[in-house]
Amino acid sequence: MPADAKFWSGKIPRDYVSWREVEPTLKSEIGDLGNDPDYVGSPYGQRFRNGATIFPRVLFMVEEQAASPLGTPAGRIRIQSLRGSNEKKPWKDVASLEGVVETEFVRSVATSDCLLPFRLTELPKAVLPLVGDKLVAKGGEIEAYPGLSQWWANAAKLWTELRSSERLELLDRLDYMRNLSQQFPIADLRVVYNKSGMHVVAAKVRARNAVIENGLYWMVPSSEAEADYVCAVLNSPALTQAVQPLMSYGKDERDVAKHVWKLPIPEYDPESDLHRELSQIGRDLSALAADFKVASDTYFPTTRRRFREALDSTPEMARLIQLTGILLADAS
Repeated sequence: MPADAKFWSGKIPRDYVSWREVEPTLKSEIGDLGNDPDYVGSPYGQRFRNGATIFPRVLFMVEEQAASPLGTPAGRIRIQSLRGSNEKKPWKDVASLEGVVETEFVRSVATSDCLLPFRLTELPKAVLPLVGDKLVAKGGEIEAYPGLSQWWANAAKLWTELRSSERLELLDRLDYMRNLSQQFPIADLRVVYNKSGMHVVAAKVRARNAVIENGLYWMVPSSEAEADYVCAVLNSPALTQAVQPLMSYGKDERDVAKHVWKLPIPEYDPESDLHRELSQIGRDLSALAADFKVASDTYFPTTRRRFREALDSTPEMARLIQLTGILLADAS
């Protein structure tokens, strides 16, 4: 491919317009192909996928409730909607759903709100219509599970009433772009990183019951060593510094998305001394991170900042920054 390319930008007035009609309305310029928003400089750009759109959260995210005086039937759990301060209208005004649902449909969810450098905090729960690896929300398949069937009927009714211009049914919204169903079968080990934020943050996920939410990107590594290598590189402050110019900037966070893979980050090579050392440092920092105390009553951004500051003060992090600089320079 040439180093330079012509970029076209503008708004197309309607579908199925000929190029002859559109061309005069568009702006064109010659630019560096590396600035193409779809340009990928690392093979990991093709291996990471976005998580599932578990929204609106009031219909899915739940917390366990105490059993009624009569108890809860075996194999079921009493739950209600898990509410948060970031809910938007009209969903913030919706009354919490309550129900007794079969335990197998209450799954852990890895979200950006539980992601710290090199580790996850306790994962929240969600009601998801998954029988094994298969989504079910219609006909006799879901009716075989009365608890789930009732919860889903209530959730689908609210979705139909309150969705704005959205035309997808609730199940299709949940599995938009197959971002939920493509996660199955769930691997024993995955790596996740944040979709947005001021810093790139990554960790390993070992929970076989957990699905990944769309605030995160995920990948199945080929080995434990590769997982440690990827986590080390992504959590390096040198990596965040290198990728910041490539990301759009909002009020409180940057758009990480797949911009990080515009950097020439090579795939893990077990024959490389540099890659093996990065992997070992990732393993060491993961062990250190696992020992840090995380206060559940502290504002999460504060927890993440303190967590990062503690790791940044270690000799392992100082070495990681040095090695990441070498990795990016060698690959350029």
